[in-house]
Amino acid sequence: MEMERADPSLIHAEGRTGLPLADLWLSTVNPYGLPSASRVFSPDYQRLRRTTWP
Repeated sequence: MEMERADPSLIHAEGRTGLPLADLWLSTVNPYGLPSASRVFSPDYQRLRRTTWP
């Protein structure tokens, strides 16, 4: 048996996860690979209320 594996450093350098479905989704929502801050949304987590004072 012969197995070929991808080099993890190359996958990371290209901004990919190594998971085909996740990589497809990421390339769909961010086709140019622009870096941005990530956010995680959870239905179980209550967001903090923000108030502003004039």
